[in-house]
Amino acid sequence: MREELTMADLEAAAERVGRHVPPASVWRAPHLDPSCGGMVWVGDESHSPTGNVRVRGAVNYLVLLRQRRPCVRTVIAVSHGDHGRSVGWMAKRLGMAAVVVAPRTEAPERLAALRELGVDLILEGDDIEAAQEHAQVLSATRSQHLVPVFHKWLVQGVASAALDILREIPDLDALIVPVASGVALCGAIAARDAFGLKTRVYGVVAEASPAFALSFRAGRPVISPPPDEQALAMALDGAADIVTVAGENPDAALPALRDNLAGRRVVIL
Repeated sequence: MREELTMADLEAAAERVGRHVPPASVWRAPHLDPSCGGMVWVGDESHSPTGNVRVRGAVNYLVLLRQRRPCVRTVIAVSHGDHGRSVGWMAKRLGMAAVVVAPRTEAPERLAALRELGVDLILEGDDIEAAQEHAQVLSATRSQHLVPVFHKWLVQGVASAALDILREIPDLDALIVPVASGVALCGAIAARDAFGLKTRVYGVVAEASPAFALSFRAGRPVISPPPDEQALAMALDGAADIVTVAGENPDAALPALRDNLAGRRVVIL
């Protein structure tokens, strides 16, 4: 996949994304400097339609899907929250229907956010794997398009945020990115490589979801559910490290990376 993510691809995706989502911005966060001994900026996606970088991937994916398969009228997403909200928002913008399948155990506030978008919300199973299996059945039986949680079109779209940030701070030493499905992490790696920079990219995972970090350290999938193979391969080739923290806050990775970030310019995406 790395060979396909050229600057031309990323620029084309950024143009598509830019028609629907404002450019990414960053603000200085001096209160975080003592955590790592460096200069810290925070990427701000609060102005984006869903308040999350993942919407950029959904925009690029669904625009390309509409161009290449105009017959698709309904899309399905499996999600803990951000992916489903992003797909639901963009599908509505394009006049498409959206189905989101989530585990019955999902947090009520995340389900409420999905319902606010007007998606057809289906609760199935006790975990994301069961929800995924149900979504695959629905896609096959209803002939509805299943939007994957990881795909090069998603990566290209999300990379637009890193492109904006790297242009604003061209001498950036490190990008710290939540891993989740790997889309944002791989987008940051792709943008860094397209510019030919030496910026280090660090991924952050929660202690409750250690699969990506454990697999990264082993150099192969070692736990179920395994991370996407393409995402893991790109991380192994291009990420400096994957840090495990309590909760899902990437700020918490700063103290753990202090030895690497002291005196450096750092952005938390």
